[in-house]
Amino acid sequence: DIKVQIAGAFFVAPDGRVSQVAFPPDEPQSSILVFKDDGSCHSKIKLDTHFSFQPYQLAVLPSGAMLISGLRWSARDKGYLPYVGLFSASGSILKEVDLRDESSLEEPADGNAPEGAVQDKSKPDPSVTRGAMQLAADGNVYLMRNGPAAEIYVVSQGGVVVRRFAVDPGD
Repeated sequence: DIKVQIAGAFFVAPDGRVSQVAFPPDEPQSSILVFKDDGSCHSKIKLDTHFSFQPYQLAVLPSGAMLISGLRWSARDKGYLPYVGLFSASGSILKEVDLRDESSLEEPADGNAPEGAVQDKSKPDPSVTRGAMQLAADGNVYLMRNGPAAEIYVVSQGGVVVRRFAVDPGD
């Protein structure tokens, strides 16, 4: 009985559950649908944000919390801005992950920050929409921003950027 206009990114947990971003046709906010390994719907988690949010990448942590990357609408900037948030298992925001706040890293990030990251703010940022996210065996989430040299952010389960590196494909 769940109505879905568009389905997006998905994440497969070790226990076989599949979580998928879903955009309902009659609600302004997106949801995360969680399916059991037999394909039946286990739950629907409405993302509780005070702003319009379009999720593009999703990782579900062992605690049930979710790291979600996407675009948020900014009325002030009249456009879409990159956003990464740590959400509770019930869909509320626990923490905004600031990819610019890397004071413990050797060099600061320089291109995936909310301010100035989108050239044409009226269109979705392809570094976000074409990015990827993966929960790794080390317990961290690896978030890739697409670009000429892919920027990889290593984010702890607590929502802290612990490392950043670029992958330059060369010629």
